[in-house]
Amino acid sequence: MVLQNYERFLAAAGTGWHPRVLLARWRRASVRRDECRIYRHADAVLSFSAKDATLVRRAAGAAVSAVVVRPPLADGVEISTRTGDATPTVLFVGAFDRSVNSEAALWTMTDIAPRVLEVYPDVRFVFAGAGPTSEMHRVAATRPGTFVVTGRVDSLEAAYAEADVVIVPLRAGAGVKFKTVEAMLRGIPVVSTGVGVEGIVDDRLHAFAVADEARGLASGLIRALTDPDAARRDALRVRDLVAEEFSAGAFRRRLAEVYRGGKP
Repeated sequence: MVLQNYERFLAAAGTGWHPRVLLARWRRASVRRDECRIYRHADAVLSFSAKDATLVRRAAGAAVSAVVVRPPLADGVEISTRTGDATPTVLFVGAFDRSVNSEAALWTMTDIAPRVLEVYPDVRFVFAGAGPTSEMHRVAATRPGTFVVTGRVDSLEAAYAEADVVIVPLRAGAGVKFKTVEAMLRGIPVVSTGVGVEGIVDDRLHAFAVADEARGLASGLIRALTDPDAARRDALRVRDLVAEEFSAGAFRRRLAEVYRGGKP
């Protein structure tokens, strides 16, 4: 939901009168009005997670038919075998021209990574994806070899294959984070904020570690790097469940239920 993006921004921004805050308040009201109008005129509202379905009902009323249809992300994604050199490697995948990703990358470099480097001074943090900002490049240049900013790559498979753990340190944004699902599908341990796993983890599916503070995220990374085999086994235990949940077959079956008039 776009509305959730504005709500999170305003919650973080506080009660000031900065022009960006005033604009966000106006847009939040406008988006809430438009989203509710659309929902109430729809026969069914499809969302990627139970969390988003709940938000739809909360915004437009319990009478709205909000149906969970998981995105078909699993087909063709194989378990990733760790290859490359033995350097302990943390991977962050993202389109860094989006502020939620670039800000999370900088937070990783400045607040999370230093805590990990105290324990593992040879750890490598790879930031793979298009549109890295000049500030990301500037900070990365202060620790050459420790921070690797790839820019756009034709395929992420090599980056996944060299990763011991994937970090998803997002503090803003809404909806299901595909990067989290894709790492889980490859059987790679995921250390994430609550935002990064929302709408994905539940009583059956879990990430390796979830924390919202730099210290907690660093602790999760250190645990994964200390015993990478155990962390990988933990990730593989839920991989098949994730693959079924996000399969094309499950997606088609759920859509068929919706068109037949099935209820959530």
